[in-house]
Amino acid sequence: MKTLVAMLVALGLSAPFVSTTTFAQDTPTDQASCEDAGMVWDADMEVCQPAE
Repeated sequence: MKTLVAMLVALGLSAPFVSTTTFAQDTPTDQASCEDAGMVWDADMEVCQPAE
């Protein structure tokens, strides 16, 4: 029982980091890729943001 609880706690603590990494990999890192993905390029910050 302790092992099951420990595994569930570990999974719960790791989930936010896994999802953040997944989103970071899917976000384009250059203007051309950003616009091809239908997102908006912020030239001042040099990041791709979701279209509003």
